[in-house]
Formats: sequence, C-alpha cells, structure tokens
Amino acid sequence: MKKENKKEKNYFLSILTILLCLFIFLRVWYDGISEPFINTLLVFYIFFLTLISYLYRKEKTENLPLMYLPFFLFVLFSFISSGISQIKGSGITYNTNILSFFCLMILISKIEKQQVKYLIYTLFFACFVLGIYGIYQYYWGFEITRQYILSNKEVLANLPPTFLARLESNRIFSRFVYPNVYASFLLTVLPLSFFTTFEKNFYIKFFSWATFFIAFYNLLLTGSIGGILIFIFVFHLIFLFLILPERKFFKITPFLILFEIIFVIFIYKAGKLPHIHSFVDRLNYWKSSINIFKESPILGVGPENFAFFFTKYKLPQSMEAKHAHSLFFETLVENGIIGTIFLFSFVFSVLYNIFIKKEKQKDFFLYGIGFSFLSLLIHNIIDFDFVDPSSSFLFFILAGISIVLLNGNYRKVKLTLFPFYFTIILVCCSITFTRYNLCIGNLEASKNIDNYNLKLYFLERAEKFYPFYNVYLYKGKVFCQMGTENRDEELLKKGENLLKYSIYLNPYLVNAYRELSFLYQQEGRIKESEKMYLKLIELYPNKKQFNLEVSIFYKSLKNEEKFKYFFEKSKYLFPVSVEEGIICNNYEKWIELQK
Repeated sequence: MKKENKKEKNYFLSILTILLCLFIFLRVWYDGISEPFINTLLVFYIFFLTLISYLYRKEKTENLPLMYLPFFLFVLFSFISSGISQIKGSGITYNTNILSFFCLMILISKIEKQQVKYLIYTLFFACFVLGIYGIYQYYWGFEITRQYILSNKEVLANLPPTFLARLESNRIFSRFVYPNVYASFLLTVLPLSFFTTFEKNFYIKFFSWATFFIAFYNLLLTGSIGGILIFIFVFHLIFLFLILPERKFFKITPFLILFEIIFVIFIYKAGKLPHIHSFVDRLNYWKSSINIFKESPILGVGPENFAFFFTKYKLPQSMEAKHAHSLFFETLVENGIIGTIFLFSFVFSVLYNIFIKKEKQKDFFLYGIGFSFLSLLIHNIIDFDFVDPSSSFLFFILAGISIVLLNGNYRKVKLTLFPFYFTIILVCCSITFTRYNLCIGNLEASKNIDNYNLKLYFLERAEKFYPFYNVYLYKGKVFCQMGTENRDEELLKKGENLLKYSIYLNPYLVNAYRELSFLYQQEGRIKESEKMYLKLIELYPNKKQFNLEVSIFYKSLKNEEKFKYFFEKSKYLFPVSVEEGIICNNYEKWIELQK
C-alpha cells in the first residue's frame, strides 16, 4: 500500500515538474507587458496547478518555509495597500502577478531535488533559444524590420518614436520588451550556468558552457552598461568565493563592494561612464521617489500608482517615467515602509539560507542559485525589471529551487487550514482578475469604434465587469462629444458628471481634468475652465505639454502676462517625447509670426 502511494506521489510530482518546465519556457518567451492576454493565461495556469496540487494531496496544513512568510505578508499587504489607496481600482494586475509568484514557490517546494534540476535545464534551454533569436535580431532582424517600416508609410506613421529609436540603436532585446530587462534575464542565467559546468556529466557540462557563452554574447549585444558592470562585479565575487575559505570570503566581500561602488562613482564623476545620461535620469527618478514617499511613508500610495504621483514631483530636467527604475524605490513609494520591509526580508532571507544555512558539503547548483539571485537583485536595484513578469518571476523560481536544494536545512512554520483559506483567496482573486480583464477588453474594443451607440454598448459592458476610473472617463468623453454634436444640454451634463466621478475615483486622472477644461471653455464657463487648467499645473507642475496648453488658454483670453509666464516656463522643461519637442518648436515659430 505504501509502495503504491509512493509510486502515485512520484507520478504526480513528475507531471507537476513537466508542467512547471513548460511554464518556465512560456513565461520567458511571452513577456507580460506587450502581451497581457498571454500573461493572464499564465497566471491562471499557476493558480490552477496550485489548486489541483491541494486537492490531490488533500493537505489540511501547510509546512511553509519560514523564508516564504515575509513574501506572503508582502502579498497580503499589497492587497490592503490597493484597497486604501487614493486611486480606487488600481493594482489588480500587479497583485495578481505577485500572488501567482507565491503559488509558484509553493509548487516548486513540493518536488524532489533531482526533479528540480530539470527546471534549471529548462531555464538554460529557454536562454539558449532566446540567445539564438537575439543574434538573429542583431545581424538580420533589425535590418529586415527597418526596411519593412520604411517601405510602409502607414506603419511608420503609427509607430511611437521610442520604438524607432530602439530599432536604430541595434540593442537587442530578443523576446523581451526592453534591452535592459533582457540583460536582467541573462544576468540570472550566467552564474547558474557557470556553476553547472562543475557537474560531472559531459552533456550537462557541454550544454552549460554553451548556454554561458551565448548568454554572455547576448549580454554584450544588449548594450546594457549596468548589466555588464554587474556581470563583472558578480564574477569578481564568484572568483573570490572559489579560491578563498568561506570565512575570509565573507570578511573581504564588504570591502570589495565598497571598492566597486567608489570606482563606479569615480568614473561617473570623471565623465567616463557610457550612457551617462541614463544614470543621471535614474538619480532624478530616485529624488522624485523620495518626495512621493513622503505622501504616504507607512502604507505607500498603492501598487501601479507610481506614474500618477511622479509627474507631480517630476524635476524640471527629468524625463517622464512610469516606474522608479529601482525595485527598492518603487516598493518604497507604492508599498511604503511596511511593504519594503516585508519584500526585502524575503530577499535577504533567501540569500542567508543559501550562503549561511546551507549544508557543509558543496552544492554547486545551490551556489549558482545564490549568485544568480544576487545578480538579479542588484540589477533590479537600478532598473525596473520587477514590473515585467517575464523577469520578476525569476526571483521566485530561484527561491523555490533553493528550498529544494537546501534538503530541509531551513526553518518551517506550520499553518493549520492554510490550503483551505489560500484556496478561497485564489478563487476570489481569479474572479476579480477575470472581471478586470473583461472590463479592459471591452474598454479597448470601444476605442476602435466610431459609432457612439456601439461605443457606449462596450463601455456599459466594461462598467458591469469592473467599474473603475477609465470606464467613466471614456463614457464622459463620449457623452460630451454627442452633446456637442447634437447641441444637447442633457448629454453634456451627463458627460460632465461622469468626468467628475472619474476624478473622484482617481484624483490624478489628467485626461479628465483636460476634458472638463475643454468642455467648460466651449460652454463659455471660463472661470471653471481656468480652475481645471490650474489643477493640471498643480498636479503636474513640470510637464511641458500642460504648461504649453495653459499658455495657449491664456493667449485666447488675451492675458499676455500669464501666457508669457507659462510659455517661458515650458521652455525650461525637458521634452517628454519627440512630439512635444515638435510642438514646442511650432509654438516658437508661432510666437515669431505673432510678433
């Protein structure tokens, strides 16, 4: 009977391992930003596996590794932070993603040591395939794409300038959205593949070296200066780790880190650091992040809300940004001190268990996991990889694998009825996430339709699924357009009320203020229009576009003093895009003509 149960258990774990291997490959092949539908499917895939695992094993308690507990608390706190945020209805995608990461760690911790190695090999295989694609992209793909765009004027007209700039830079990104995010993935694979070369099996050794070299070559092709510097730094550490006794290594390491930091500062001050403007941009983002943090230091402003608050505290010389370009600062801003403590307690407990609590015998797989985790952490401190599930899930893959490789040499916490309560959480989250995605789907469908009645049909459907601020913004715009065309006061009033309600749900919703300012100006309600324009400037004082729009508003009122003030101010603000730079130049010409 016991043999049958053991055989059944092994069979289940084998299937689970295969399914997790499939997930790893799909997760890095399909990014979670440009392909939200695929991301949704992969999230539900992990939720489903977790539920099946609990149902199959019929567990009433969960022996949760203690180092998982801070991250679970972070997940719960992130949901709470979303609920009490000023911006209602935000953070759904982020919270669902991090919940799926927690599920992923639970699933990995259930499988055996020998089986977990297949997850590592799958990661290598994915890296190898992505590397081949990256090389193709560099030598042939970019040129083919450029020729196609240049020969199709319609395609060229609809492409954002940022994409064209990336295409011209020849910095590869393989299947990821950005070169730096791809660099983060490669930095994760490089230490692990290096340590796997110590395996005795010839085929594994050969495959590991092949993965290492193709990953390194791709890292160079990404043009990521931060990625290359982190690679040099981490492999300094690996070299010392291999040649020195552990006690001496841990004594020397702090001094090496200090030396590396001083060296980077020195070459930065000397102006020898390539892409120095990107480093300056990051410093500006972090300065603004500290000011946003002061808004709500304990609980944070809520997940996915950085972009709304950033423009309020954007420095005049700073570029626009949706993210803080730092895991630490973004967590500090969005989840406050409490959330930051939870997340980084988890991060450091993983490193502590790998390097301090490990068994005495050498496990090169475990060492590889540790240095890969460290590489990923360092890169996330200076970039925004964590917002892309294809990159951030690597944290949790590595953490889960480390638990298995530690062979029980870690503390556990016994949670009674955890599988039951966690199942309820997963079901509730799945329902909310489904409703949100159906809402977004209908919202996107409404944008591509000219017929007002059909537009409203999709917007009504979106509201039924998940009523959040953007639904009411778009509904308000439609009613205002209909009211203007038909000269219908009732429709205009309805549109106005909907726009006001969207602002109630999101006080930082810029387009709602703009629509109201246009509406009031059109109706001759100048004082109210001015109030909306000034609200824009209050919330976004250093945004060039809004200062230009306000200057034109005052020009129409023949208020030369205020026109001149806002227009002159806009000159000193950094253009956020090519389009705004063009607008600025046009206004310059316009002023000359006026003179």
